[in-house]
Amino acid sequence: RSSDLGTRSLDLNAGSPGWIEQMIRTVIGATYKVTFALAGSSTGAPTVKTMTVSATGGQVQTYSFDVTGKTTTAMGWRRAL
Repeated sequence: RSSDLGTRSLDLNAGSPGWIEQMIRTVIGATYKVTFALAGSSTGAPTVKTMTVSATGGQVQTYSFDVTGKTTTAMGWRRAL
């Protein structure tokens, strides 16, 4: 599928690195878990795609996704925290 759920996905590096941000209302002292799905375009290099994620200016987490064996219709979406 070209998206994890639904019919659309977002390419963050089609020609140059990009980003997306989302504001989430929170309550001081509460704990939250934010999840997302990631995959990578199999139509261009490199084979292992990487992305970084941060929240509230805190620690940056790096994620990677290997597109070996993936296609534009079977992208192998994976859930991340």
